[in-house]
Formats: sequence, structure tokens, C-alpha cells
Amino acid sequence: MKKKVKFVHIGHHKTGSTFIQQQVIPNLVQFKQPCGKNKLNLTDTDFQKAWIDICTKTTSNFDKQIVIKNFKRKEFNCISNEGFVGLLKESGSGHQVESAAKNLFSVIDPDDIILVIRNQKDMVLSLYIDDIEFGYTCGFKKWLDIKVKHNQLDWLKFHNIIKIYTQVFGSQKVNIILYEDLFNPEIRIETFKKFFRKNKVLEKELKELNFEKKSNPSLNLPALGVSRILNHFIGTKANYAEGFFYRLWYWKLMKTFCKYINFSSTKKIVQIREFDSILNSLFSKDNIKTSKIIKKDLKKYNYP
Repeated sequence: MKKKVKFVHIGHHKTGSTFIQQQVIPNLVQFKQPCGKNKLNLTDTDFQKAWIDICTKTTSNFDKQIVIKNFKRKEFNCISNEGFVGLLKESGSGHQVESAAKNLFSVIDPDDIILVIRNQKDMVLSLYIDDIEFGYTCGFKKWLDIKVKHNQLDWLKFHNIIKIYTQVFGSQKVNIILYEDLFNPEIRIETFKKFFRKNKVLEKELKELNFEKKSNPSLNLPALGVSRILNHFIGTKANYAEGFFYRLWYWKLMKTFCKYINFSSTKKIVQIREFDSILNSLFSKDNIKTSKIIKKDLKKYNYP
């Protein structure tokens, strides 16, 4: 028997999902995530594997009975997991997203499927910063050229994801929210009401949320430069040699560095001549299709 839940929040990556998982859902009394403030209980191997199986296995290899059995061991009435639109480093395959949606449908009965989308210009910048933290050393222009050459940004095309989840769950259950609205101080309360549209959340609860507390804060521009240099000389996740100096910088010193040395915005990274034209060629046609589906003109939000 499928697990009944109030909603499934499927991401997207780089759209404030960690903030929603750690700062929003735990502070709304009617919702209970599988593991409280954590995305997953990493000490519960079987339960963790159930989520990974949903996200990665083909429908023919997916054993829903095992997953349903593991779900019965936990009390929860909502889910938030970006893996349902593809695990980040392996994202890009429409087949993977379709399998995840069908696997999810076979074990979960949600009142709503929530997808947050964001301007790809900002997402690409955030992804580059993440890769530097992972251990990459290249400049932004070279990084972008590699991503484009190998079609590694195709998973930022939202239309296909929306289409897949609409086909699997039905259009009435797919709720698309813009990141730019969700974190706009002037309209965020109303937007979060739309986010939880199938569940009546009190306005008082939403107003009490701490929107100033950031989850997963990114490197600033000076720290990015220091990180690129350090990555040449220390073991990192990128070369499977994450060690003492990597943890010392990224887990401890970097936050202090960013706090006291912050004289330039990372927005300057993307100020290369070809940036807008490259992203327009990648995403403009898809964003037109997305605009029609969600009945919002993404051009007004400066999307490619």
C-alpha cells in the first residue's frame, strides 16, 4: 500500500531546498519529515537506500515492496528531496527523472508535488562555486565551456521535468513555484502559502520563520580565489584525497574568512562577454515552453 503524504517537494537543486528542509518544514506544526531537521538519517542505511533506489533505479529494477516496507518503519507525512529531479553530479538524463517519478508514484500518494525553479543564470553561478568547493581549479569560462560541450547543463531545462511529473501524477498535483518569488521579502509569505496550497498553513507561523538564517552559504569572491589556489596543492573531494587541510579550510576557516573579507560580489564571475548568449542558446526555447505551462512570463524575471 502506498504511503499517503501531504506533499513531496522535489527540488530543484540550488533553489533553497536545504533552507526549506531545515528552517521551514520543521517549524510548521502539521508537517513531519522522515528525519526531523535532517534530509536523511544517514545512520539508517536501509532507509537511506530506499530513497536512493527511488532516485536512481530503472522502473524494471525497482523493488517497491522493499521501499514500502522501509517506509513503514518511519513516521512522516511529507517529503523533501532534490534527488527526485536527478542526483546532482549525475543529473541531465530525462530517463533518470522519468524513472524517479514513476518509482515515486508507485510507493507514495501525495496531495501535491512541489517544484521550485530558478533563473538558470544564478543556478549556473552557484554550480560553479560548488565545483570549486568540491576541488576544481579552473576559471569560470573554461568550466562553462566544458559543461556546454558535454551537455551537462541540460538538467536545468525545467519544461521536461514538469512534463514528466504532470504525466505521472496529473496536472492538478504539480505545483510550480519561482525561487525569485519564494525569497522575495515583499511577497514571500503569499508565495509560501501557494507552496503549501493543499495544506492550510497559518500566516502567523510563516511570519515567525527566520528568513535571515542561511543554509549552505556559498563562497564569496575573495574566498573563491583563495580556494582555487589551495585546490592545486591540497587533497580535495575531486581527487578523492579529502584530508586535514581541505576540512580545515572548507569546514572552519572559510566561514571566518568570508565574514571579514567580503569586498566583491561573485556576480562578477559571470561577467564574460559570451555568458548571456550561451545561456540564451541553451535555455530560451525551453523557458518559453515553461512560461506557457506555469502561466508566468519568465522573461520578466530575467530568465534566459
